[in-house]
Amino acid sequence: RRYPRVADHHGASLAIHWPGGLQHQIAQLARQQHATSFMVVQAALAALLSQLGRTPDVTVGIPVAGRTHPAVDQLVGMFVNTVVLRVQVDGDPTFAQLLSQV
Repeated sequence: RRYPRVADHHGASLAIHWPGGLQHQIAQLARQQHATSFMVVQAALAALLSQLGRTPDVTVGIPVAGRTHPAVDQLVGMFVNTVVLRVQVDGDPTFAQLLSQV
């Protein structure tokens, strides 16, 4: 992506449209593994990034809302924390083993 001559402060985005039944399959796998859909997708992302980056150590930053108390609802400011999730993809782990790290 080329930079504009004048900054417009509009970031790029990427929309991903999943096939109809994929979310159902992810949710079903999550239930079978006693996990959440987020955990299943995160484990799959870790496996993909490990292959693309050719590294057994994958870290991904996840933004987490910091407005957990009603007193801060009306305050203006950035109340977001980043939680770093690390997955070790050493050897040839099964998907269930990856999922247990998320």
